[in-house]
This record gives sequence, C-alpha cells and structure tokens, in this order.
Amino acid sequence: MTPGEALIALAAEDLAIARATKELEELPEKHAIIALRHRLAEIEEALEKSRDYCAKADRLVAQAEDEAASLSAKIESEQAKVISGQVTNPKEVQNLTGRSTPSSASATRWRTRR
Repeated sequence: MTPGEALIALAAEDLAIARATKELEELPEKHAIIALRHRLAEIEEALEKSRDYCAKADRLVAQAEDEAASLSAKIESEQAKVISGQVTNPKEVQNLTGRSTPSSASATRWRTRR
C-alpha cells in the first residue's frame, strides 16, 4: 500500500466515522434518552424538595405535640390546685378555671386531628 492509498483509506474511515456519528445523533432514541435523563433530574430535584418539606412538617408536628403536652401538664396542675383547695381567692379560681378550659379544648382538638 502506497502512502497515497493509505491516506485515501484513512479519509474513507474518517468519513465513515463522521457519518456514523451524525446518524447516531439523529436517532430518535437518543433524543428520547436525553429527554428522559432531563426529566429524571427534574423528578429527583422534586423528590429532594418533598423530602425537605416532609422533614420540616415532622419538626413542626413534633414541636406542636411538645407544646400540647406542656399545656396539658400545666392544665392538669392548675386543675389540681383548684380541686385540692390550694387556691381560695374566688377571682383566682375564676381566672384559673376560665384559662384552663379553652386551652384544654384546644389541646383536645389538636389530639383528635392527628
């Protein structure tokens, strides 16, 4: 094979590679794969956001449950004071019973919603 024939053969191979590359880029499957990869990336991003929202919601629920438990304990202690007779001033009894009743109802509503 002479150097000229080798160059012609090399040029033919280069042309075949270029044609194959162009054919590959024009395949509809390749475009579909690229579109699916893009959609997959969007879905993974949305999944990460949803996980963040769920974690935040869990923290808020835990905080609300802790607050409800704290309020329930306070209500029980105030009711115990009133029932035991430790508080004798009528105004103070009225304030304690008036304050504990709505909070108790609120705490009950919170528990029943969960």
